[in-house]
Amino acid sequence: MSHRVGTYIQSFAERDGGSCGAIGDQVIVIGDNGGALPDGCAFDGDDITSADECKLTRRYTCPLDGAPGTASFVAVSAEQAGGRKLTGTVTATMYDGGGALVCKSTYDVSAERQ
Repeated sequence: MSHRVGTYIQSFAERDGGSCGAIGDQVIVIGDNGGALPDGCAFDGDDITSADECKLTRRYTCPLDGAPGTASFVAVSAEQAGGRKLTGTVTATMYDGGGALVCKSTYDVSAERQ
């Protein structure tokens, strides 16, 4: 997946029926070993890469900022234009400190290399 190495601006559009709300644009950096997870986050399993290395599925969980609980993410991305553009989905599921569901949303995601 070395053809994805670079800095990207990532944009999110929440699908209808989601309950988590908008996510602002983010700058992400993808290195030789893939994109690093945010501080405090952990992989929920190995990344799954398609045979042609154009599609990546990643699962991870993070603590909620400033509140007890966790946020679990399933991100599926595919590349276009030799890795200059990535598109896909991210499903976010958030739980409070007692394990009760807080919200769940799926976002259409696009990222362009800068």
